[in-house]
Amino acid sequence: MQTLTKDDVFTPTEMSEINNVKSNIEDFFIHLKAPIELINIIRKGILTGGASASLFHGTRPNDWDVYLTDQNDIDALNKLAKEVDVVTESIEDINPKYGVDTIVEGKLVTPRAVTFKNGLQVITMSRADARDTFDFVHCMPYYDIASRTYHISRRQYDSIKAKKLIHNPKSPQPATYRRQKFLNRGWHD
Repeated sequence: MQTLTKDDVFTPTEMSEINNVKSNIEDFFIHLKAPIELINIIRKGILTGGASASLFHGTRPNDWDVYLTDQNDIDALNKLAKEVDVVTESIEDINPKYGVDTIVEGKLVTPRAVTFKNGLQVITMSRADARDTFDFVHCMPYYDIASRTYHISRRQYDSIKAKKLIHNPKSPQPATYRRQKFLNRGWHD
């Protein structure tokens, strides 16, 4: 399931909860309705970000952030989003009240991400290794889509369960708006 260090020991109850979150993530990808061209690219990525924290707290993630591991896959996704009608149809429409710079007219394809109607958001501004420098440790657990493995450390798990904001020391200080977003959702320092 994951690589554990001596500091990442989990009780059987905690392992059951972790396996349940992993199962929910797998269900999302098993039931993902998307063009095969898109599925083939997504399978090479990782799911990371806030989805794990949402699932541990019994809520559906606002979005499912997938980071790809290779720049060639990011380029291929951007090309698909611009050129393949069946893919473009599955991309979220732009909400005109938000001033967002888009790459595809009327669609939520930005220089940072491609957002799909099913909640999938494929990040295109950086590769999967960017998670090492995420601002908060609760955003760092990840699910490797190709290998179907879920990776979570003891520190990440404890932060999520306690809803405690812990700064990732490999990241610059989190932006004020990011910290405030989590405080508004019931997280604490």
